[in-house]
Amino acid sequence: AAIASTLVERGELEGARKAYLEVIEVGRRLGNERDVAIALQNLAWVDRDSGEVIAARRHVAEAMGMQERRGEELDLVFSLDCAGVMALEQDDTDAAEKLFQRALVLREKLKMKKVATLQNLAEVRLVERRLDEAKEVIGRSLAAATAGGLDEGFAREVELRILIEARDLPGAARALARSRELSGER
Repeated sequence: AAIASTLVERGELEGARKAYLEVIEVGRRLGNERDVAIALQNLAWVDRDSGEVIAARRHVAEAMGMQERRGEELDLVFSLDCAGVMALEQDDTDAAEKLFQRALVLREKLKMKKVATLQNLAEVRLVERRLDEAKEVIGRSLAAATAGGLDEGFAREVELRILIEARDLPGAARALARSRELSGER
């Protein structure tokens, strides 16, 4: 799995796919469902980045099924977010909403940071053109973010798109300035 992650970072998606498939095969033989589920979720991201969205959704659905059956709530949070992103990218906002809401409930239960899931929910609202709700949700995401951290930077990018769509140009200018400040751009 570490080799596959390194290959992903290098952009070698086909090599990463082969490595994840090997982890899945070995995990199935050994009966290690947790490793199989995590590898399936990671494979889903590789599939998505390769343009294989249907395969990606199938892989993450299998991972979620295994994690739900085994009660692996922490791992399930990441699979729910993964599946939600993929549903959103296929314009299935209803499915995305349900997946992100489930992830949010688990994040609250497990006392995990909610920044990423709230950011994803704000994206759903943006796609649906529910801009007032999108602003409220991204505000909650920013409130949960680590000031100056990577998570704030990602949330600011979403905030910027929401504010531009809402034609709030002064707000968008502030969000852009903060985003540039976080990334070190001038």
